Amino acid sequence: MSYNALLVLIILIITITIAGCTSNLGSVNNTSSFELRSTVLSNGGKIPVQYTAQGKNISPPLSWTSVPIGTKSFAVVVSDLDSPNGVFNHWIIYNIPSNTTKLTEAIPTTGILVNGEEQGTNDFGTLGYSGPNPPSGTHRYIFTLYALNTRLNLDAGVKKEVFLKRITPSILSQTTLTATYTKK
Repeated sequence: MSYNALLVLIILIITITIAGCTSNLGSVNNTSSFELRSTVLSNGGKIPVQYTAQGKNISPPLSWTSVPIGTKSFAVVVSDLDSPNGVFNHWIIYNIPSNTTKLTEAIPTTGILVNGEEQGTNDFGTLGYSGPNPPSGTHRYIFTLYALNTRLNLDAGVKKEVFLKRITPSILSQTTLTATYTKK
């Protein structure tokens, strides 16, 4: 089994495990209405070109509602589900304060941000957000928001594999928004 196939399998197992664990929270955390939104993206819609490598290559604005009880921080991961070499990571941002319910457009691409948020290294090898740039065809991009019961003790620039392994025991709930992009 190739490394990328193994990575996809691990991510799938983690997602299924998390879904099974969080579905039993019921009225304790009332996570059923935890929702990720954007003023420029809709679930199943197209990503506007300015948020891609063909445009300004800036992160889109995101917001969320119904924060789960016990949330100490948030994290966002953006991945291309249709990359020829397996899931391709475009953004990791974490240690978003628990009193935050949005990320503005065009988050700077630095390791540590003003409010203490930190960013990981994407699969392009850079810090912060790098927008869609599929080689061909239409690709699906999943924006996953995690509500965590802790702040993470990770170095800025962490890679996705390490990040996902470390957050798994701390996830209270997660929500996703999936949008597509076709390279022009």
